[in-house]
Amino acid sequence: MDEKQLEQQSDQRLTRISRRARAVTDLLAERDDLHGVSPAAEFFVDAVRWSV
Repeated sequence: MDEKQLEQQSDQRLTRISRRARAVTDLLAERDDLHGVSPAAEFFVDAVRWSV
């Protein structure tokens, strides 16, 4: 695998991670009953809150 392919895979992975983090953040914004269910989800929400 050459460097260009590795870079492309890395970019795709970062895109998926960003998309997933946004989806989790949006879901928790819509549904208060989900707060406290997942520590990872809470981390995403806090990270977005502090970066805006």
